[in-house]
Amino acid sequence: MALSSSLEKAYLTIMQPDSATGGSEIDQIRFQFNPKEYTIQKSVSWKTNQARSPNDAPTAEFQGSEPASMSLEMFLDASEAPSEPITKNIKLLFDCVTPTEETVFRNRPQPPIVLFGWGRATPLRAVVKQVQVKYTMFNPDGTPIRAVCTVQLQEVSKTLPKQNPTSGSLTSQRSHIVCPGDSLASISHQEYGTPTFWRALAVANGIDDPMRLSEGSTVLVPSEAEAAEFA
Repeated sequence: MALSSSLEKAYLTIMQPDSATGGSEIDQIRFQFNPKEYTIQKSVSWKTNQARSPNDAPTAEFQGSEPASMSLEMFLDASEAPSEPITKNIKLLFDCVTPTEETVFRNRPQPPIVLFGWGRATPLRAVVKQVQVKYTMFNPDGTPIRAVCTVQLQEVSKTLPKQNPTSGSLTSQRSHIVCPGDSLASISHQEYGTPTFWRALAVANGIDDPMRLSEGSTVLVPSEAEAAEFA
């Protein structure tokens, strides 16, 4: 049987950040030209313990897996189609690093979640860490008509309820993207108005060290009623 030769276009679907199971789609960027390449990186964290003897090698303790990251370029060109300006897709990309109106209205500002997909590959669910746009061609009036956009993504998971032997499961109601200086106590204060619910956040996310959070990662937030059981 001959394989299909139809061209599949890559896409970036933009979704509300609390859409852990699929939820509402805000918009979608269909790539004008498929990426010529992209890079995926996955790493783990190790804690190195000093050796007691100069003749021994240090031991390493596994601390956990880091989220996957992806870097790709998007080429935009309106030089042959001035009726389809590149500015719309560029605005959508920058919207991915800006809190959505819905989360601002709920007083829980967060940028959207995105799904990057291409053909039969499993879509990568992620947050956008950085967007860089290089404009390379302009109309006589200064309007940009060609650009290269470099986008950095960081993987986030879907709903990840964690089991507790005494309280049953903790179900995520929303999520919080870790910012510089965040701790579980500070996130608890932002989400619940008190730092005392930090333990529920640790249980819901399988976090062993409440002071060690990766910037840009997503912390799932249980309901206040469930969180109160761990206070």
